[in-house]
Amino acid sequence: MKIKSAILRIITALLACVISQTITATSLSGISFFSPRAHIADAARDLIGEHRFEHYDHSCLYTTGSITAEYARSYKPRRLAEHFFGTNFLHITGSNVIGRSENNLLADYFGLSQTFSSVVHLDPVMSHVLFDFSFFAGYKNWYFIMHAPLVWTHAKVLMNEIITNDGLTDPFPAGYMGKNAITPVYGSFRAAIAGDTIYGDVQPLEFGKIICDGASQTKLADISLVVGYDLVNNDCGYAGFNLRGVIPTGSRSKSEIIFEPIVGNGHHGELGIGFASRGLIWEKEGIQRADVFFNFNVTHLFKSRQRRSFDFFNTDRLDSQLSSENPCNESGFGSRYILVKEFDENKEYMGTTIPAINISTLNCDVSMAIQFDIALMFAYQYNSFNFDIGYNAFIRSRELISLHEGQFPSNGYGFKGIQNLYTPPVPLNTTQSNATIDGNVDQIARLPIDATFAEKQAALVDRNSPILLQESDIDVESAASDMVLTHKIFWYAGHTWCHNACSRVEPYLGFGAFVEFEGDRPKEMQPYKNAMAQWGLWLKGGFGWH
Repeated sequence: MKIKSAILRIITALLACVISQTITATSLSGISFFSPRAHIADAARDLIGEHRFEHYDHSCLYTTGSITAEYARSYKPRRLAEHFFGTNFLHITGSNVIGRSENNLLADYFGLSQTFSSVVHLDPVMSHVLFDFSFFAGYKNWYFIMHAPLVWTHAKVLMNEIITNDGLTDPFPAGYMGKNAITPVYGSFRAAIAGDTIYGDVQPLEFGKIICDGASQTKLADISLVVGYDLVNNDCGYAGFNLRGVIPTGSRSKSEIIFEPIVGNGHHGELGIGFASRGLIWEKEGIQRADVFFNFNVTHLFKSRQRRSFDFFNTDRLDSQLSSENPCNESGFGSRYILVKEFDENKEYMGTTIPAINISTLNCDVSMAIQFDIALMFAYQYNSFNFDIGYNAFIRSRELISLHEGQFPSNGYGFKGIQNLYTPPVPLNTTQSNATIDGNVDQIARLPIDATFAEKQAALVDRNSPILLQESDIDVESAASDMVLTHKIFWYAGHTWCHNACSRVEPYLGFGAFVEFEGDRPKEMQPYKNAMAQWGLWLKGGFGWH
């Protein structure tokens, strides 16, 4: 057993070494919030199966009703992890670990020992089951459509961690996390990032957690309403425009976890126009036909109140207080996880330290200028059988975020960085306004290799401490999703039953599938992987009444 244990430790160390070398060149970057494609926006799902009962030039009322059951699951988890961190491997090391890289997360910020070291592999997965209840009514060239999908969605982050040193026997020195020496309460990053434990002066995370079991929501994902008119409508096809809107009934972001299940479009109201058309391309003896369909929908997404977690600008606040200008507008990725000290009105440390995300998770208004949902489909019918195959493009513009004023507690908090809280038992008012998520590796590297931890602290401390965070330090763009572009290939096969010599009611049933993948743009234009690749299955049934 001892031999097996030794071999396992050697293999673990080798794996950690190989992985750490692999991720060293990966720059940490990303967005704190993932905004998936709305469940209501799916021109492909709207078209399949029921199109043979819609858009007829009838002089009387005719209707179609359907229920579509859909199961979908994401793939390419690496891309989802890159959205949040720029990589799907995270190297977490303590401040006393030799050879730390700029692309390491500082373990100290998460309540992990200064000697802690591990490599974490992240696999985010999102899935959903929905039932889309749809209704179509037509009269002459006018028509009305309603969609109301009921959705269950689940999101989780699978996490595999290789720990080379849990550091549980190496306490934080007196003054670093509290007045006394503090034994680390976490022995893994997996436990720390989901943490709910107080240690010393440090309070637990309230937002931005990674919960490996994930979370789920069940809700009605918005109601889509469409009113349209066909300018052309005959046996060879139709073409016309429609006015469309979305009544928000889905969920809003809470940002308690970083990979959050959202039902609907984020509770945005929508308004826009659409173009729907069909053209006959081949027909034989009245029992076979082939058509091509083209639907083009464009909407504006109005403001929705949400809660997002924000990073801070990577600004040298020491110089900015001596100058009227902000010297740097570069985002400080991950700064929301740096520890901050709380100060009173006299700028005296109050004995409480918290993760910055607890104060940088704020209410905001989110809107999107434009969204496109485009479907091109080929349909073949042979008597009661039909087969559909097509392509769907989804495009959503960049999110626009504005904060609600007066939420951020200006002049109340300053970055702790790697500074002490006390010279026991005397509280310290020192701050480190240039703190980074990697623990200022680049600046520490300029010090002598044998520099003590106290010398590192002295090199990074604010000369005119305390320097306190202001609302203007918040980087709003750190929680804003960039433009989304996805491509979907889909198909459907179905059968229609016709009773009593083709009575007025014609039921139908069919099944299909799709695969959706993210659109690629030049890297300099799309630094974040903000679209979700997914595959799914459909079962659709309904009736046509005329």
